[in-house]
Amino acid sequence: MANFDLGLYDQLIDGVLQKRLDRFATEQLTTKIGEVDPAELPDRVGKFIGQQAYETLTSVKPDQRAKTALQISEAILGILDEFQPNLRKKDQQLIAPIRRLTAIE
Repeated sequence: MANFDLGLYDQLIDGVLQKRLDRFATEQLTTKIGEVDPAELPDRVGKFIGQQAYETLTSVKPDQRAKTALQISEAILGILDEFQPNLRKKDQQLIAPIRRLTAIE
């Protein structure tokens, strides 16, 4: 996010955004920062991580996307399992090749 217009915003602050906000003081702009309601965190952080995964996968060559998607998925699920080891079933992960169910007839 390179340019900002004056107005209302509602986005999580990452390191890149924080650096930009830090520069606003020299531009004599005021920023308002608010807390994130704990009830919103699952949705907000899920979208943030999903966007990062999306950007990473679109930057990878198309013939490498499936392999990279599996690696990202396994890494994220592995980390999540450290926090809640009994939340997910062992088989609840993507399998190669990545496919999708399109109908049951």
